[in-house]
Amino acid sequence: MLRSLESDRSRISHLETQILDLQRAISALETERDVTQARLNAYKYPVLTLPTEIVSEIFIHVLPPYPDCPPLMGLHSPNTLARICSKWRGIALSTPRLWRAIQLQYKNHAIPLFPQVQMFEVWTTRAASCPLSIYIDGAYPEFSSKAVKAVLAHGARIEYLKLHVTLSTTFTAALEESTPLLRGLELNFLTNITALKLDDAPQLRTVVIDGHIAFQGSLPWDKLTSLTLTHVHTINCYPILRQTKNLVHCELRYPSYLDTMTDPPEQDVVLPSLESLSLLGAGKAKNLLAALVVPALDKLAVTEDLMGNQPLQVLHSLISKSQCQLQEVRIVYAFRRKISQPKYRNEFPSLCFTFEDAYPDANPYSEDEDSGSDFDL
Repeated sequence: MLRSLESDRSRISHLETQILDLQRAISALETERDVTQARLNAYKYPVLTLPTEIVSEIFIHVLPPYPDCPPLMGLHSPNTLARICSKWRGIALSTPRLWRAIQLQYKNHAIPLFPQVQMFEVWTTRAASCPLSIYIDGAYPEFSSKAVKAVLAHGARIEYLKLHVTLSTTFTAALEESTPLLRGLELNFLTNITALKLDDAPQLRTVVIDGHIAFQGSLPWDKLTSLTLTHVHTINCYPILRQTKNLVHCELRYPSYLDTMTDPPEQDVVLPSLESLSLLGAGKAKNLLAALVVPALDKLAVTEDLMGNQPLQVLHSLISKSQCQLQEVRIVYAFRRKISQPKYRNEFPSLCFTFEDAYPDANPYSEDEDSGSDFDL
């Protein structure tokens, strides 16, 4: 019995020694842990040491270039940048330029209309006093009505406006009264908006009109420097072009061979500042080219069929009448080629020609031109 007690006392003493050793080891490990953690806490990730102004600028370059609108959600949305970490969220929310371009889309199946309108209001608030770029795409009347209603409250801030919608007279009337900052306007309308008058849009310089329905509204045409008309018949182009004396770039896309303007206009269309002209599509543009006086023209792009049966003569007439120093010409072949590439270059040796097939798979080569011709696309 005494021997058993002695053995237990010895065992306890041995265990206490082991416990002390383990406690010393644990203490050493805890000290090492604390030192290592302190070193980690002192470390700063390089990206987190960047000044707020630099991070803000990087964020802006993640988005599509303004005035293009980023998606409401996804990789190139400012909402994504605001979800990385608390510091970046603070920077994103304090950078108004991240939120100044907003789009509402009927085809956005991931986000219903009502949440889109809510996000629109949040973004316009975060944009502070920045001018806005707004894109509304929705042929559905109910969507158009609710979307444009959300826009109306911010009309005085709109700098760029792109509308692919069914418009109402209420919207057009409100737009007329509140566009002091408007610089760019794109209309792809599904209803007649002949009542639209933007004579008091002093900053408007760029207009794009897709005229499935004839546009007879009033815009400050004389202030425009860039104009694109799509699906607008030739006869409707003349009254507009005669007012656009300050145009630098003009693009006309013709609707079809149903364009029945066969007689040249009674008066020439003089565009003294026009440097770039594109006439593309199907239809008849020969008479328009014959009426143009464009002394500053430097670049011309034209579908060959639009120049009728004598493209070389049409080009000679344009250059001679305008006394322009034309430098670059792009010929687009829509169907069978009337004139081969070498003939164009031989006829105008000082011009730089490029050639393009509008329908590469369906466009036969002309007999005097083999398939190895050089295309500069």
